[in-house]
Amino acid sequence: ENNFYGLSGYYLFWKARRSGKAEDYYLAAVDFVRAANSGEKDRDAQALATEWTMAENCADSAIRIQPDNIPARNVKAVVLSEYRVQPMQAVALLRENEKRDSTNIETHYIYLSLLKKAGELDKAIRRCEKLISLQPQNPEFLYEMSGLYGMKGDSLNARVFLDLAVKVQRNAGSGIK
Repeated sequence: ENNFYGLSGYYLFWKARRSGKAEDYYLAAVDFVRAANSGEKDRDAQALATEWTMAENCADSAIRIQPDNIPARNVKAVVLSEYRVQPMQAVALLRENEKRDSTNIETHYIYLSLLKKAGELDKAIRRCEKLISLQPQNPEFLYEMSGLYGMKGDSLNARVFLDLAVKVQRNAGSGIK
């Protein structure tokens, strides 16, 4: 799978170099992140570093062309967090993104992931509440909330959100609202 994303990333990178479009650089960056995050854990360190570096370079190019490109800025935040191990810089970038567009789901979800990884469960719950307020019928966010409460040891709320997620997911499949 990572070979597909890596090849796709290179194709999109060369397409972006020809077109000069921020969107093409962004799409290349996404595929390089996917390539870096997929595959075996014992992958060649140099290949992995190259994928992350290409993701960062493509995100930076998209941002240079279009400074308000929130999806590209979100990719940059992922690179800062996952590859550069600079979570505070990633958080600062996500906060800027949130000021630019407070309804961007991806920004909130990446921020939620960082908070969860840092063990900031109360803040992660508040972030997840924001996601649920933006997309109340998205079972993924309800499952996420259930997991957060479970991590806190709050089995009652974990069960409430799990039941709600299952209900929403069933209703979505049946067309019932």
